[in-house]
Amino acid sequence: MGFGMRSNVKKSFALTLLIGLYFSIAPAQAATGVGKAIISIGKVSTTNKDGVESKLKRRGKVFEGDTISVGEKSRLQLRFVDNQLVVLKANTIFRIDEYKFKDKDDNEKSAALSLLKGGMRSVTGLIGKSARDKYKVKTPVATMGVRGTHYVIQICSGNCGAGVKGIVGTVVQGAIVMSNDAGTQEFGADQFFNVPSNDEAPKAISNPPRVLISRATTTTDEEDSTEDSSTSTEAVTFSSPEQPTVTTTTGTVSPTDPFIKGTPAPNGALLAIAGIKTGTNGAGGAVGQEGSNALIDVATVNGVGNQPVSAILIDNFGSSEFQVKVGSVGVVTEQGGDGTLGINWGRWKSTEVVFEDDGSPSTLLSGLAFVYSPNSTTMAQLGALSGSQTYSLSAGPNIQDAMGNNLSGGTIVDVDFAASQVTDFFGSYTGTSGHNYFFGAVVDPMTESAIPVSFATLQSGGEIPLVGDCSGGSCGMVGVDLTGSAGFRFIGPNAEGAVGYFGLNGTDTASNPIGVSGAGLFTPSMMLR
Repeated sequence: MGFGMRSNVKKSFALTLLIGLYFSIAPAQAATGVGKAIISIGKVSTTNKDGVESKLKRRGKVFEGDTISVGEKSRLQLRFVDNQLVVLKANTIFRIDEYKFKDKDDNEKSAALSLLKGGMRSVTGLIGKSARDKYKVKTPVATMGVRGTHYVIQICSGNCGAGVKGIVGTVVQGAIVMSNDAGTQEFGADQFFNVPSNDEAPKAISNPPRVLISRATTTTDEEDSTEDSSTSTEAVTFSSPEQPTVTTTTGTVSPTDPFIKGTPAPNGALLAIAGIKTGTNGAGGAVGQEGSNALIDVATVNGVGNQPVSAILIDNFGSSEFQVKVGSVGVVTEQGGDGTLGINWGRWKSTEVVFEDDGSPSTLLSGLAFVYSPNSTTMAQLGALSGSQTYSLSAGPNIQDAMGNNLSGGTIVDVDFAASQVTDFFGSYTGTSGHNYFFGAVVDPMTESAIPVSFATLQSGGEIPLVGDCSGGSCGMVGVDLTGSAGFRFIGPNAEGAVGYFGLNGTDTASNPIGVSGAGLFTPSMMLR
């Protein structure tokens, strides 16, 4: 995978091994731990109930009674035995007061957690979904219960804006209930809240502080960066119309012309693809179009425009071109788009989608997922931006595993516009096979921080190296390692979105190949920084 350069045209291709078997096992609590570190970056340590402190590294276990400290410029991602995901931001102290879980039918399962300092994000597991009354998170000013959810909470320490104290938070999915001596209040999806003190009731807020939302700013509006209520950029409408969500076929084409013909996409167009080939390989990659060389062709298919029908990429050895073409019997599914960002996506399902460089067609197990936009951000436009931003995978074709099964979860990308770098790329997915996939950017062992990748590197052929972990199912409770890479390119004059892809692979406990792959639209996220 990658964004390679050939003449004055950026293009890339990559192969990620993605074949696996279907297994399913019930979650089980390890005898000596209630969870483990999936990603540990920077200074992260645990202090057990006997007062013994130790460094918490990736795949290290955590236990009841542990107090976890995450230092400055550090981050920790935990996966608990019931599949709860917890992400702790820098300068956080978090305690596991109680965690009881044997299996999904355990009537005694419970979780009691304490956020003592800093901030956290969580996607609840089986305890939060099936034993909601036994899941609690204590903070200095209130106790939180859940209704099966995805939430973010932050303890304010001068970082929540003028006059804001206590805790602030938001609900991404589901609902939570905040309770203290002054009252109880429920908050649902897309709501923000504040609990000023134990003597003041929880309340909804309409203007969330920047500690919950960040944005990119141009160098000309630095003076506005201290206004707590300013959290969005001006909307920009691009040239591509919004695409309806439909399924459409291409109709009949002459047998002597088995592939759909298109016209060259405009300069600055971007295409990201991901798919799983029949046999042994999965494929993911991206191509950018610049100058006079036409590497991406688009066509109008049954009235829907800007459908990529062919592309020429470079293989992962940088030596030969690899053509991707859509057969005449192709069918578009999972089709959609964003007219404001000028982007569309879908999945071509066809017996002839990939056309190998040796001239032979190749069949894809579940078709070829694509994300396309004619509005890439130039390096000059990126140079005019400052600040930091978190982007999350918000739309596009389904993310899939080795068997072509759809996965649920999310991917988050941290960006530093001032330094012109992608500073982290991490994600978490769960599938019907019982596998839990987690991945993040490779960590520098000297700095113990994720290795940043410059915008220039991504534009000229580089990638974001990834490492990860698969647990559950045929990967076992201990888990197995995954390796892979990702590509990420911005769209819009102010980087209002991005086109990205990722793929990781490994082998399960029986040495069978496993993996995860996908492509999609990334947009600025209201996630925890």
